[in-house]
Amino acid sequence: MDEDWLGALLGGEVESELDCLTRGIRAVGCDLDEEVSMAVSVESRPVRVRPAPPRRTAEAIVEARGVDKLYDTGKLQVRALNGVSFAVPRGEMVAIMGPSGSGKTTLLNCLSGLDRIDAGEVLIEGVALSSMSDEERTD
Repeated sequence: MDEDWLGALLGGEVESELDCLTRGIRAVGCDLDEEVSMAVSVESRPVRVRPAPPRRTAEAIVEARGVDKLYDTGKLQVRALNGVSFAVPRGEMVAIMGPSGSGKTTLLNCLSGLDRIDAGEVLIEGVALSSMSDEERTD
């Protein structure tokens, strides 16, 4: 008789649910050659489906649409950003992660208006950075 069938299950020694059931039946003293009957009751209940509440889209505090940034040294062109699009809703926290040289700092510089973008659009509270004066960008 296998007394530690639950330990075997938790320890990963059981290969299947059937193996677990077999060990459990033996643990409680039943002979597998005997007929084992179980009483199962199934009751159907009406299912109430509640419609999902309308999802309000929070206003994006920062939005990038198809942003490209190209660095050109004359001999070498480096595309730091290529069609970057995303939005950060008001009140949300975001982490920008990636390997060294993947464009994280370039993206932040473009989103903040420190660097000019070559294509696309950056919006701050719905207003395009390209339409802002230097003074408006610093506010």
